Amino acid sequence: MENLTIRVNNQLLNCKKGETLFSTLKEKGLLDPESIVVLRNGKYSSYQVIPEDNDEFTIVTEYNSIARRVYENTAAIILYHVAKKLFPERELIIAHSMSNGLFCKFNVNPLDLQQDISSLEKAFLQAAKSNLPIKPRTLSRDRAVKYFTSKGRRDTANLLKYLNNNYVELYEIEGSLYWAQTPLAPSTGYLTLFELKPYKNGFILRYPIEGNRKRIPAFSPQDKLFEIFSEFETWGEILNLAEVSQINHAIKSGEIDEIIKLSEALHERKIVFIAEEINRIDGKRKVVFISGPSSSGKTTFMKRLYIQLKVLGHRIITISLDDYYKDREELYREQGPDPDFERLEALDTSLLQTQIKDLIAQKPVRLPKFDFKAGKKIFSNEVVADNNCVILIEGIHALNPRITRLVENNPIYKIYISALTHLNFDNANRIPTHDLRLLRRIVRDRKFRSHNAEETINNWKKVVNGENKYIFPFQEEADIMFNSSLVFEFGVLKKYAVKYLGEVPESSPAFPDAARLKEFLKYFLTIPDRPVPSNSILREFIGGSSFKY
Repeated sequence: MENLTIRVNNQLLNCKKGETLFSTLKEKGLLDPESIVVLRNGKYSSYQVIPEDNDEFTIVTEYNSIARRVYENTAAIILYHVAKKLFPERELIIAHSMSNGLFCKFNVNPLDLQQDISSLEKAFLQAAKSNLPIKPRTLSRDRAVKYFTSKGRRDTANLLKYLNNNYVELYEIEGSLYWAQTPLAPSTGYLTLFELKPYKNGFILRYPIEGNRKRIPAFSPQDKLFEIFSEFETWGEILNLAEVSQINHAIKSGEIDEIIKLSEALHERKIVFIAEEINRIDGKRKVVFISGPSSSGKTTFMKRLYIQLKVLGHRIITISLDDYYKDREELYREQGPDPDFERLEALDTSLLQTQIKDLIAQKPVRLPKFDFKAGKKIFSNEVVADNNCVILIEGIHALNPRITRLVENNPIYKIYISALTHLNFDNANRIPTHDLRLLRRIVRDRKFRSHNAEETINNWKKVVNGENKYIFPFQEEADIMFNSSLVFEFGVLKKYAVKYLGEVPESSPAFPDAARLKEFLKYFLTIPDRPVPSNSILREFIGGSSFKY
């Protein structure tokens, strides 16, 4: 048999033509049992790929965000696979992220959900014990569409109809084919650690998160987050949009302008509702705390809330916690030469508490503005919180009880904002919220902050780590949540993001994720900017906003 030469972790290897990378490494005793994904010529790939001559592979040994996503997507496909075998008359829907897992439900309410969950767990475990291979299969797009149509899986067939590729990579388990948004694990045997946790009208598929593949974190319910996802699903039903293919159909049929108007109207309706909730709070001076992760649209949300509160007759004072950083010299003394600006201790909370108390007491206050070049606070003109005043306080720590407790004996209201997309590719593949926020940030950073996509991607892990420490643990503290995602925005972001992602050099550590995101965006048709209103949250990222930032 003809041999090929490949390079694995910079080591030259001979392999048999037509043999998978998995088989080659196993035969040579080089298979890492802890690794579930590889890089092939700089792009994420399955171990079950058949190498070509001179291919270069890098083993992903760390259980990082991409390895976790491969684990997650493989678990979702296995679950969907066994559900089809157990309950052929029903459809399992992998709906959205929840409590370090994926919330799943059936399209019809089962008679005995607990019994069904137990059956699914047993079938999943049996599949894992059987160590079934999960092999890539390349089909023409038309043949793939026919296959999924013949199997009654129109959600996947419709997704592929709009793909502008001649061929599509699928994955085979026991003769059944599945589409997946990332490579999958080499076999079902890699996923022995999982849990199905009953929750609300469905259950949560839980698995190890990045950093530790040997442990599933303790379960913490997220009832308020579930409510906001449910609200957005209702919006999706109003718009008749739950899948990417339905957005693409609306673009093709000329209905997208109306969908944009309806989506923006639903946003405005929720902002008006929040303003009215604040208005109903007793007290002459009300303090509102607003928090959310990066690129959730907090700034535009605050500006639109400001307008609605003004309509209700309130005077507004806005405070950004970013302006309360301790002067840099003080931070150097406390933390050393490389201070962590995302820690709560980096803020001058004593000054913040004093100024909030003075504002509530109607004393004049000179609010700070942090000068990042000079590394110190500059104090502005005096403000006074008169009767019927609302004080809006925004920042990543705004829902931390150590901040909200600074307000004593006065009404407060807490808002959490994030971009929680309810769109799915198909019933087995949900769209990660992180990808939406990352794409927003890539576009905004490149257009307005002189940071290219390579820098943004390379910095994203640090951003997410900060969110996991300082934002997500306190999201359930909110009195209300606002979902800033817009059902049409991937199509609008696409033309910018594809261009900026294409600027990432192949030699960069950011290239694999840039390539993954470019592939991700192929499934969305492009939407022009023109119909997006000037006060849209999306304008914060693409430009053309009527607000100043």
